[in-house]
Amino acid sequence: MTISIDKLRPGMVVAENIYINENSSVPMIFANVPLTDLTIKQLKEKGKQFIKVKFKKDVEETVNDEIQEIAMQSVRNFDVKSTLKVAQDIVGKILVAKYLSYDLSKYSLQNEDVYQRVVDVCCFATALGKIYNMKRGKDTVQIDLNNLAVAALLHKLGTIYQDENNLKKAKWDVALDQKKFQKYDKDSFVKYNPDLVPLYSFSILKDNPGIDSTVKLAVLLSEEDMMEEGPLGVTKEFMNTNTNQGVVMEKILKICNYYESLLTKVINFHKSPSNVIEIMKFVSKNGKLDENLTNLFLSYVPLYPIGVTVELSNRKVAKVVKINEELLDKPFVFVEEDGDYYDLARELNLTITDICDYELDNKIVERTR
Repeated sequence: MTISIDKLRPGMVVAENIYINENSSVPMIFANVPLTDLTIKQLKEKGKQFIKVKFKKDVEETVNDEIQEIAMQSVRNFDVKSTLKVAQDIVGKILVAKYLSYDLSKYSLQNEDVYQRVVDVCCFATALGKIYNMKRGKDTVQIDLNNLAVAALLHKLGTIYQDENNLKKAKWDVALDQKKFQKYDKDSFVKYNPDLVPLYSFSILKDNPGIDSTVKLAVLLSEEDMMEEGPLGVTKEFMNTNTNQGVVMEKILKICNYYESLLTKVINFHKSPSNVIEIMKFVSKNGKLDENLTNLFLSYVPLYPIGVTVELSNRKVAKVVKINEELLDKPFVFVEEDGDYYDLARELNLTITDICDYELDNKIVERTR
């Protein structure tokens, strides 16, 4: 697993050789060697930003480590061809899965890793796009899942590359090129900020023939909301009535970004992840997220995937062994300590309060409370 340098701790085991630079043939740190305070300090001094460490997973993720690593590398290098290919791979994995499975325990490691976060959002968005296509009405647009996955992977490019000088030239007239976006009503946009991150993202993508126009529109709108308070001031009517795929994709990305952000916060602050469901429903009812799409998302993406280790309100540790199809946030769990199974939908006095410590190469790393 690739994690930020700031998240490294003594005892974590390096997954591959680390070199001082690309031209060096002698490793600075060899694979399979545990990190120490000294080696972590040396890595920081050499300007390393991300390190791959061994990560023991109890959860069998729908999108495996290999595909995730390729996706992160594709975004990091802004390799459009590779991004298009890995997006198809992600879609293919999610299409054949009944439920999306992802490892919650890694969220305490990645809150600063934008590359891992966009991959997670991509998986969430593809899962929501899949169920949307299955449940949509006859008058609603079919979503191209490959384009949706690409939009999810690339919508944070402005955050990654915003310091590059050429991006400082991004302007409003570039963002709304009427020759390329004839179907979009310019009057629907009432204000703009020329330094806006989505404009930077858009400016990188706008002239690339390999990127579909719906992807570009979704990226451009990626920080708007349903209350006309977004940085571009897109009107509520435009967002509610426009059936362009790019607009629907933007709504999906917003839901999935919000969900991923909430997971990161509750897990890092040791709050019950079940709070995420209540917050998502509250925010959608107040118009900040599309309510119908939010409800679809919560009905399909389990909050606690099979295999994740959790702490219960009775302070006992349990493993999720089965998803409750009626209540995705109240799974069946097994408590190894007493050998009992519990259906949390029926145990009114028993709840999940935290995600347990993650494991790195079979070594428990203590989380401070």
